[in-house]
Amino acid sequence: MLRSVEIQNFRSCLNTSFGLDTTLSALCGRNGVGKTNVLQAIEWACSTAVKVDRARLIDVVPNLTSPGGTSLEMEIELDGGRYRYRFLGPSVLASGLRADIVTESLEVRSNGAAKTIFQRTQRGLEVIGRSETIRIPRLTPGFAVLSSLLPDDDPAALHIEKVGRFLKGVRYYSLDDSATEHLVTEQEYADWKLRYQVEGDLTSSLSMRLLYMQEEDPELFNELRGLLGADGLDLVENIRVVTLETPDLGMDVPTPKVKRFMPVFRPSRRMGGAGGEYGNRRLSTGTLRAIQIVTSMLFDRRSLMLMEQPEDSIHPGLLEKLIDLLRTYSSDTQVLFTTHSPAVLDMLRPEEVLLATAEEGATQVRRLTSEEMERAKDFLATEGVLSEFLEAQDDL
Repeated sequence: MLRSVEIQNFRSCLNTSFGLDTTLSALCGRNGVGKTNVLQAIEWACSTAVKVDRARLIDVVPNLTSPGGTSLEMEIELDGGRYRYRFLGPSVLASGLRADIVTESLEVRSNGAAKTIFQRTQRGLEVIGRSETIRIPRLTPGFAVLSSLLPDDDPAALHIEKVGRFLKGVRYYSLDDSATEHLVTEQEYADWKLRYQVEGDLTSSLSMRLLYMQEEDPELFNELRGLLGADGLDLVENIRVVTLETPDLGMDVPTPKVKRFMPVFRPSRRMGGAGGEYGNRRLSTGTLRAIQIVTSMLFDRRSLMLMEQPEDSIHPGLLEKLIDLLRTYSSDTQVLFTTHSPAVLDMLRPEEVLLATAEEGATQVRRLTSEEMERAKDFLATEGVLSEFLEAQDDL
């Protein structure tokens, strides 16, 4: 579980830090205060750390005069241990990019004692239990190198494996419509399926996820049907992926028929179109968005989902069920999402709320203080809902 985050020099997050006490948390605030930047900073650091590639710096620093590089420090709780991982990318100066070194460190604290698993210095990687320094390219993150280099019995290997699994499991979800395409060709699916089975390469395609579950993981597919069915969100009675043989149009010469796959949905009895079967494009935006969120949660098996405004286009009644579902599954998949919906706030507990503001252009994030938490709970018990409490506080 992600416990705390400290971000420096990522777009509007010049010096942004906050803690997390719950497995489901909502980042709320006005438009433009930098909520999305917070999510994307976390995704940037985690995805960069676990790839054996040069650190990605495109569009992460707010301006060329920002001091130092872009960094993110996080505290992660795993199996009773507390890990602190810090990643600092190369600096950006007024003259442009400087070929600086990537700086990293990983520390674990268990039973009150702390020890450094590895740290990056000018000479290379210094790893616990090793007297020699491991030399790697200056702009290549060391975490991924150690993941592939260390033998299983190395003192650092278990810690690297645990934290690496968490970092690889962090994913950002914009929830845009591009992931809900209608048809997938047989070749597109085969190419992705191979990458997924060999490299664990996830897809943003709803159709490919549904097809894979139907063909390769029917137990998970049935679980999805149950969550979306009458005993869950009550959106669809059934889901299946059908095979279509259609001409490959757009060519000047005759071409053979191309096999395509299309998911079809049978709406629940209380929905318009009940009794029929429809493709993605015939479903409402809100229904499709809810299906996309639940499918991603089940199929992707992320350690942390960073999600943009799950409430968009979803009716409050369905939204309440969806938030409860995300909370139920958050023990396996932690969820941090943005919102500025009063309806969503009213479905949350005070401890699940993070407040985002912008002070002189810099994003700030904080939880409610202990005093504010008690006042909020008293207000909810006697007077109103959480959104009204937050709106009534001049200092929030």
